Order: sequence, then structure tokens, then C-alpha cells
Amino acid sequence: MPGSPSASSPPSGGSSDVLWQEYESVLFDCHAVYFGCRGQLLAPSVRSAIGEMEQKYRRDHCGLVRAGCAFLLHVCEDEYQLFHQFFQGESDSLR
Repeated sequence: MPGSPSASSPPSGGSSDVLWQEYESVLFDCHAVYFGCRGQLLAPSVRSAIGEMEQKYRRDHCGLVRAGCAFLLHVCEDEYQLFHQFFQGESDSLR
């Protein structure tokens, strides 16, 4: 979020190490909840899209692979952009 502290710069202050560790822990928890919710929301539509591609490209394996890769790339790009609408920086879960 704009104005949110970046995960790469610790806050300044007397107990900054403790605050930074707590901040990282909360941020990690937020990432875990975010990815868990996104997975639950995406799974049914991804399964449905894969099923449709299987039917459409039943005898065309190359077409199925091309369509599947394009679909996966599109989903990944959309999810990456959506993640950055809510969080600054990176997450180990994005890798």
C-alpha cells in the first residue's frame, strides 16, 4: 500500500530490532492468509478452465500445451499485479 513501510527497511527507534521482528512476523502471517484465500478462490475456476481446455484440445496436444501455458502465464501475471495492489516488496511465496 502506498505509504506503508517497505519490508526492506527496518523502522528506526530504541527497540527497532524487536519491532522489526514483530513487523516481519505479522507481514508473513498476512502473506500466508492472502495466498491461502487466493488459492481457495482461484482453484475452482482454474480447474474449470483446464477441463475446458482438455475438451477443446482433446486430440491436439501441442495446442493444449500452448493454451495451458498462455493461461498459466496470464493467471500468474494477474496474481502478481494483484499482490502488489496490497503489498509492497516481495514475498518468498511469490517465488
